[in-house]
Amino acid sequence: MTARRFNAEDLAALVDSLDGIVTTIPDQVTQYYMKRSGIETDDAAQVKVMSLAAQRFIEALIRDALKIQKRQDASKSQLKGKDSAPSSSPVLTTELLATALQEYGINLGHQAYFSDDAAALHK
Repeated sequence: MTARRFNAEDLAALVDSLDGIVTTIPDQVTQYYMKRSGIETDDAAQVKVMSLAAQRFIEALIRDALKIQKRQDASKSQLKGKDSAPSSSPVLTTELLATALQEYGINLGHQAYFSDDAAALHK
């Protein structure tokens, strides 16, 4: 597979088309997390592209979690018999999200909270 090369006209058309796109993640939120990650830019096109990439990742993650739930429902219905109905509406749980994130190499660990003394919680 060969990579497609963009010329200046294609790039200009792409940047112009970004103005009309409304992303799920607001550009201000994307810019905040970009700055927090060490990426500082005032270029609106760069922020929009990052917002679109984040939106694409979230969509793929949710799609994968839905597939995992469908597989789990199918295996549960096979164990119970053919008369059992699948769940009526999908629910995104932390367990499903953690499983889907593992497919992308991201480990969703839970924070361990320790306290030797109950009074220490109220300080």
